Amino acid sequence: MELEHQQQQQQLGCGKSAVVVPHGISLREPRLEDLEELSNMAYQTYAHYNKSVGIPIEVAFDSPQTAWTMLHLFITSSSRIGVVAVEESSGALLGAAFTTTGGEVSGVGPVFVDPTRQSKGVGKAMMQELIRKAKLSNPRSIRLSQTATNTTSFSMYANLGFIPVEGWMEFAGIVTPKNAVIANSAVGFSPLTGAKVCQMEEKDISACAKLHLEALGYDREEELREAHQKGFSAWVVTQNDEIVAYTTGLNLLGHALAKSEEALVFLFTEVSQQHKSGRLPAIHVAGRLYPLLVQWFLAAKLKLLRVQWYMVMGFYQAPQHSIVWCPGGQH
Repeated sequence: MELEHQQQQQQLGCGKSAVVVPHGISLREPRLEDLEELSNMAYQTYAHYNKSVGIPIEVAFDSPQTAWTMLHLFITSSSRIGVVAVEESSGALLGAAFTTTGGEVSGVGPVFVDPTRQSKGVGKAMMQELIRKAKLSNPRSIRLSQTATNTTSFSMYANLGFIPVEGWMEFAGIVTPKNAVIANSAVGFSPLTGAKVCQMEEKDISACAKLHLEALGYDREEELREAHQKGFSAWVVTQNDEIVAYTTGLNLLGHALAKSEEALVFLFTEVSQQHKSGRLPAIHVAGRLYPLLVQWFLAAKLKLLRVQWYMVMGFYQAPQHSIVWCPGGQH
């Protein structure tokens, strides 16, 4: 705990950091009129990099249209702030970066730079400005997930003060009843009995928020309410009238918590089997913390899509009280 306290003081308690902007470039807030250009750039950036290392593109940016939907949400959301880099001579957009704001933890992402303008200091300048803006709301920490194969972005984040605290793996697919039995047998999990899964309701939010605070030391009730209001992606598992697991969505941004590994795999299995069409359900497993879960999802025949670093500036508390935590793509 003392180490965590020292890290918080060193990273978020220090003085203002200078924002170094390359010559001929300016930084400003994103605007709705930027959407089309930024959407095409985000898609091209993620598609270009992911193809180069042989991993599938993130579902939020697998086409200009899906990128537009995600970025529109971020630009218009009162709980997110952004930074756009602009070439002063032409007015062309060079990149963008976003973070959540207003809570105890700010979650960074996405961050992208035009593939033809990378390695010129644009990404670093945007991140410095984003960190400066995020600190204005006095968060306890700033967090992000970074693709493990991208050593360039890892080095940039590390040089800015982010510390890699966990590594997580993204698994996607549908768990069949037969494969659930095989996976349980492979790792020695017992089937969860007397449990049921249903969509999150208003009455569930406070219990889910309490579970998150108990496990990770900071509050996410506002985000839980947002997930519930979407009406289709948030789920809970109850056993003996007690919530034993929940997720805000089995997708890029969704996180999950459970009181046991058996409750976590029950949640994923039951929700995945209700999947009808579109993108496959996905979950992020912190491999150092839960090696048996990694083995379970592989034994259940899910596909491993990517490996990420979970990086933190400031406060970080590993999950407490044996609670299982599967992070979202931001935090």
